[in-house]
Amino acid sequence: MFGTIVGAGIFGLPYMVQQAGYLAGLFWMLVLAVAVTLTHLLYADVVMATPGQHRLVGYVRMHLGSWAGRLEAFSSVIGLFGASLAYLILGGLFIAQIFGPELPVPPFWGAALLFIFGVLAVRKGTTFLSAVDFWMTLVEMGSILLLAAIASTAIKTEHLLTFNVEHALVPYGIILFAYGGLTVVTEVREIVGDDARRVRRSVIAGTLMAVGLTIAFATAVVGALGPTTTTESIGGLSAAFGGHLPRLGALAGFFSILTSYIVFTDYLNKQFCKDFNVRPILASIAAVGFPFMLYLMGVRSFGRILELVGAVLIGVEGMFVSMMYLKVKREKRDGMLKVPNLVVYFLLLVYAAGALYALFGPR
Repeated sequence: MFGTIVGAGIFGLPYMVQQAGYLAGLFWMLVLAVAVTLTHLLYADVVMATPGQHRLVGYVRMHLGSWAGRLEAFSSVIGLFGASLAYLILGGLFIAQIFGPELPVPPFWGAALLFIFGVLAVRKGTTFLSAVDFWMTLVEMGSILLLAAIASTAIKTEHLLTFNVEHALVPYGIILFAYGGLTVVTEVREIVGDDARRVRRSVIAGTLMAVGLTIAFATAVVGALGPTTTTESIGGLSAAFGGHLPRLGALAGFFSILTSYIVFTDYLNKQFCKDFNVRPILASIAAVGFPFMLYLMGVRSFGRILELVGAVLIGVEGMFVSMMYLKVKREKRDGMLKVPNLVVYFLLLVYAAGALYALFGPR
């Protein structure tokens, strides 16, 4: 859960927080931490209360009808393709930074390495994900914590006491992307089993660990760099601190992206197979090959991708999860979380408002 959530979003977030002002960014990071954790728990309850194994689009179709299933299918596929493409773009950049000027490596080879791991993920499935993700997550967490610790030595109070009313809503979408972990809730159930308390503990622990690391990293980077914060964070940190920091940051970034990318690829492959009834070989080719093909065609900008995937596509998923929970709770109350309906309706409002702002709000 932790390894999947912490990915490209954590490195793009500090720039957006700085644009909005740290105080506005902190407000959204805390509010959406509560909203996303609750959404993950609601979805876990829906998964455990529904017979069979499906992806989110399958649960939406079963509980909300074919119209919602078609909308979620479109939203999910576009969102997962967009996220995978963003990971390929950043993965290539991070690999180039790891080797540095001494041994120039084109970004293509980083994207190609991710592609190979994606192929392994769709062939080996959950067993491969669980074994590989654990060790990579340790490297990822240690590297990002070290980066945050180094940056925190140069925090300036004036960089954190900022609030830009005009751009106060800017971080919303990328925070949702940085916190989003719905895609892996079904994997958690497959690994942990049908013990509701263990599944919920895993969901809460994984989500809050990721949230805590994300807030700590954003705070350290914005506090240290202020207006010089760069779009992917690592460039600004490298310019400010130098030394081995560029390679350390790139290593942390690559492992963060890798752990998320393989889970997203496996999820998309299973969605094609189980919910769209696509033949396994065609599902694997689509899940792994299409984002890589877009990368090869020259689609290489990730900032707007993360914002739209977060605010719009993850927002749509959050609304569907809220609606499914309300329906399943009415039909099967035993053993489910007793979340007041008013709270769930408020979640719906937050996700809907955020999606509308991302689509039609000022840029």
